[in-house]
Amino acid sequence: MWGSTSARLAALYTAGFALGVLLLGLSTFLNTRDALIGQFEQRIHTEASALAQEYRIEGLTGVEQAVRERDHTSGNLDYGLQGPAGAPLAGHLAAARAALGWSTIRVGEAADRPEKIRVFAVDLGRGYRLLVGDDDERIEQIERDLVVRFVLAFLGVLGMGAVGGFGLSWVVHRRLAAITDTAEAIIDGDLARRVPEKGSGDDLDRLAATLNRMLDRIQSLMDSVRQVSSDIAHDLRTPLTRLGQRLEGALASGDADKTESLEAALE
Repeated sequence: MWGSTSARLAALYTAGFALGVLLLGLSTFLNTRDALIGQFEQRIHTEASALAQEYRIEGLTGVEQAVRERDHTSGNLDYGLQGPAGAPLAGHLAAARAALGWSTIRVGEAADRPEKIRVFAVDLGRGYRLLVGDDDERIEQIERDLVVRFVLAFLGVLGMGAVGGFGLSWVVHRRLAAITDTAEAIIDGDLARRVPEKGSGDDLDRLAATLNRMLDRIQSLMDSVRQVSSDIAHDLRTPLTRLGQRLEGALASGDADKTESLEAALE
């Protein structure tokens, strides 16, 4: 079965199915990742814009107080307020060095594993800068979880596809094997053997019905040939018997010149 055409078709079907699932999963993963990153950065950008507006309304004292309060109560987000020449004023990110706009920095006391933070830096004017960031490793953890879930789902779908493909291959192989066995039996002399039909009306069932009609026709023609041969043998039996008797009578007459010819004819 494993070297049969049906098995190769099943393997090709499984490979194509796996490729389709892989491409679909990859597209879904990339779209989900982009959506997560977009939400992640939008949250940071919205918070930075709100604090910049706070600075324009309340001034440096207001934004500094807001940074201190939010740095202790906002949960996941980190804040930093820097004065001219990068002097730290308030917040966890006050001493961080980050370019204006988006950047990824590492902060923390642990030299072997500093915290990786995605930061958005805003120029408030007169040398003051505002930094708002979030732990970038959370996105990386979500990406790893997505990859693990996708791999597990892909293996499950691939397994189901393989089982379905080779199950179908086994059914087709069994039907073809029945046709082959019937042909071998007919070759060995069992002319009454016929291909089994399932009654499903599918392509293989129609093929079996066509082969059986062909075999019925061949058997009918062979029966006709057998009948003709039997009739010929029956028709020749009486004249041949009479001819043999006449040759034996001529041989018994004792004509020496004809004896050899008569014996050859009788034989």
